[in-house]
Order: sequence, then structure tokens, then C-alpha cells
Amino acid sequence: MEMEPNVIVWGALLSSCSVHGDVEIGEWAAQNVFQLDPMDGGSYILLSNLYAGARKFDRVKMVREMMAQRGVQKQPGCSMIEVGDVVHEFIVADISHPRSEEIYSVLDELCRKMKMAGYVPILALDQES
Repeated sequence: MEMEPNVIVWGALLSSCSVHGDVEIGEWAAQNVFQLDPMDGGSYILLSNLYAGARKFDRVKMVREMMAQRGVQKQPGCSMIEVGDVVHEFIVADISHPRSEEIYSVLDELCRKMKMAGYVPILALDQES
């Protein structure tokens, strides 16, 4: 690169490593992100997810403990969808949407069907290394 990479460049590399499962380069990218912005909770989560995908649950726990020690918090997950001319925003465990009861009912049904199809979530903090 012609310029010194900033936190956005390192974060993009970390994100792509998380998608592609490249632990070695992901760790290198994370170290650089943490040097530039040690309070960026999203980068800790990306690294944690990278480790979980590689089934390195001892390292998942280490990252979560590092977050706690440093006082780093992740912002709640947020999703948006546009229906017609209206943008609907959803935050984890939010029940403020006028149709939240119906939405959660559909999500419960989807979860039930996924379990029946054999889906088993990986709960990183509950696993052994």
C-alpha cells in the first residue's frame, strides 16, 4: 500500500479473515486494530467469532476475558429492513416494534424448523477447547 493502513483497513482485513477462516492473518489484523483502537468492541467479536469458527474455544474465552478486563463492550446487534417506503430497525431483544409479537412468533417457528432439520448452533462459550 502507498499509505499506512488505518483502523478501517485493518478491520476490513480482520472481517474478511473471519469470513474465510484465516486465523493467522486474522490475529495479525486484530493486533493492529487493537493498537489503533483498543476499545472497538466489534473487532474483539470478529476475532472471537474467527476463533469459534476454527473451534479454538479456549481463545474465544480469552478474547471475551480480555474485553471484560479492558472494559470493552459490544454494541447490541442491529438489523434494518426496508418494506415499501418504511425502514424497520431491530435491536437484539427489542420489543418496541408494533408487530414484535408476530415477528418473534415467526422467528420461534423458524428456529423450531431449523432444529428439526438438524441445525445445532455452536455456542462458543459453552464448548471445551
